[in-house]
Amino acid sequence: MTTSSPRPLKALSLALLWGAVLGLLCVFLGVRFTSQTIETDVLKLLPATPTAPVWQRAESTFLKRLDRQVLVATTADTAHARLLEALIRREPAVEWVAGEVTPATQNYWGYRLRENALALLALDEKTNQLLDNPARYERWLKAQAYSPLSGASAREVANDPFLMVRRLWMKGAPSALTLKDGWLTGDFEGKTWRFIEVTLKPNTSDEAFESLANTIEQYDSDHPQIEIARQGSRFYSIWAQRQAQRDMTVLGGASLVLLTLLLWAAFRSWRALGLCFIAVGAGAVAGLSAVVAFFGTLHAVTLVMCLSLIGLATDYTTYYLAARQHRTDPKESAWRTLARLRPSLFHAFLSTLVAYALLLWAPFPGLRQLALFAVAGLSAAWMTVMVLFPFFVEGVPARSLPASRFWTGLVGLWTQKRQWMAGAVALFSVVVAIALTHVRVDDGLGTLSQAPADLARDEAVIKGLLKEDFSQTWLVVKAPTPTALFNRVDALRPELDQLVKDGALQGWRVPPFAGELAQKKLFEKVEALSPEVKRLWTGLGFSVENPRYFVTDVYHWVLTPQGRLLSLTFGALDREWALMIPARGVNDSARIGAWAKEKGLGWVHRRALLEASFATTRTLLTTLIAVAWGAIALGFLWRFGLKRGAMAALSVLLALLSAVAVSVPLGISLNLFSLFALILVLGISVDYAVFFSSMIKSPTPVLFAMGVALATTLVSLGILLLSQTPAVANFGWVLTAGVVVAFFTAPLSLLFPHD
Repeated sequence: MTTSSPRPLKALSLALLWGAVLGLLCVFLGVRFTSQTIETDVLKLLPATPTAPVWQRAESTFLKRLDRQVLVATTADTAHARLLEALIRREPAVEWVAGEVTPATQNYWGYRLRENALALLALDEKTNQLLDNPARYERWLKAQAYSPLSGASAREVANDPFLMVRRLWMKGAPSALTLKDGWLTGDFEGKTWRFIEVTLKPNTSDEAFESLANTIEQYDSDHPQIEIARQGSRFYSIWAQRQAQRDMTVLGGASLVLLTLLLWAAFRSWRALGLCFIAVGAGAVAGLSAVVAFFGTLHAVTLVMCLSLIGLATDYTTYYLAARQHRTDPKESAWRTLARLRPSLFHAFLSTLVAYALLLWAPFPGLRQLALFAVAGLSAAWMTVMVLFPFFVEGVPARSLPASRFWTGLVGLWTQKRQWMAGAVALFSVVVAIALTHVRVDDGLGTLSQAPADLARDEAVIKGLLKEDFSQTWLVVKAPTPTALFNRVDALRPELDQLVKDGALQGWRVPPFAGELAQKKLFEKVEALSPEVKRLWTGLGFSVENPRYFVTDVYHWVLTPQGRLLSLTFGALDREWALMIPARGVNDSARIGAWAKEKGLGWVHRRALLEASFATTRTLLTTLIAVAWGAIALGFLWRFGLKRGAMAALSVLLALLSAVAVSVPLGISLNLFSLFALILVLGISVDYAVFFSSMIKSPTPVLFAMGVALATTLVSLGILLLSQTPAVANFGWVLTAGVVVAFFTAPLSLLFPHD
């Protein structure tokens, strides 16, 4: 077929149809893709914890409430703290603020404490022991009455003849904070910090929360003499959003500029450059449309990786354009060139597609989005090359190879110095094998992302002030009614304490509110002792009415300022009632989990579950990659023969192993993201091996096309190694090492040119 041959009508119809499909995808994307489509919550990148559905719903329900909470601590004096509180109150994202406590509010707190005194003391061992011995309790009351430092007042005795509120203060508040000068305060590293608690409005937008975050940051910068610490999951989301925007702007922009310069230098043709970007654009539109259609949203971090990934669509473009520009027959038509390249293009495309499709098994929602984007985007790019390009490449001028001496010399190393190159490959294989023995594997969450120094410091301050950590570790208790729920919690307390004594964890944050059964027992003791207590106070000259103590339900407590935090982890769930009890300093998650399962409780140790899930997924993907390589090797042997097929398979294997081994000199650990990069290395190295082994009789133009493809991969995906997100940078390093080795070992088949 010559260039003057008529274009097949069927091909023209298919091209028009494909053009219409791309047009419809553009319209769909224009309608559906908005700013709300981009997800920025860092927690959405993590997989769902592999727990029972009911416990997952409990975790999801209560975490949504906790996500609305923001804590701000400041070393400011009263005047400056009031100013900060006022600025926070003005923010549209804020629903409720608790800062300075007025005298009226303090009186209200005291009233609420008296109202719920039985519930808060019912499980106190010393109080129960005193009430079991009336004579001892009367002596304690007299001691309080005559105390030289804090003697009981007439008003206190009249309202609380058993001095229950006083016993609460003597017992010690459950919080590490104290009320001082009208503020909840705490001490840390020799400084006193005032607390401001903020509740966000439901469904607060990122823009509204960022306004709040900016207000706090601006106040901090305007008052350098004052320290501010803040804590809340939304701060991390804002940081992730800014990080993703930086990566998209800096890395995406640099990638686009470098890709343009590279393709122009390679083909020196505006038409060729335009065709490359048409393929990239088709892939981007199809990939984004598929993700938006199936997932509804796209995470910002995933978007950075997706837009870089689509640069791989130029592999098919450069292979076709290089074959056209440097064809041996000047009269060969675009259709003839396509027919000659179609088997290798299809083989490479199918192998790459299978490799990327493995990512669909990733536990990370973001990486499943990446997999779908890759499958849809690369399919669209390949279809664009196969269906549309023959109509446009006729005008691409034939040219000599740029830097032809370099490419010819590189081919000459493999064809003229085979023994030297075979020895070099053998030596390189030994070095890789040695490095593999020193590879470190780390499935910890810390390898995925690293909080910025300021947020990490703020979290350390607030953890030190509250004597609590913020790990998402919970025990979930369920019961048919609130009364039954707290009675069940009371029954579990001895076993919870025993787990702490045995060292399984450092402690629980069990609500101080006792169940109805424990309250009734204490109420009966108070009722029995009331006549003696009344006579005692009357004899001492105090006026006492009948004691007013109540058995209260949990609703009385959650409506109090002191019990408001309980409302965040307690509520209705699936026609039952549930309570999440935070755990601190977990040392033996497996033991606690086994005990919880035996008791019919939910144990949500999210970090341990996620890390176990990562390890399992990493093992699964390692197996899948090994199986995929085995299947690809068999395909190579079948298509290219024993020797050349074995060399092609060895090239892919060396690329995979080198990508793993590079972690040793870099001092990084191998994690799940490394495996995801390996999948891409597998697909790219298969492309190189197929292209080179298919065109062994004219290796120089193929090596040039592969060099261009390698360069486009490095400026599109390899540039991710510059990301400040550890997981993305790890991904970039592993991928870069793998594709570079794949390029330089792809000519291994030249060792056996006559196979």
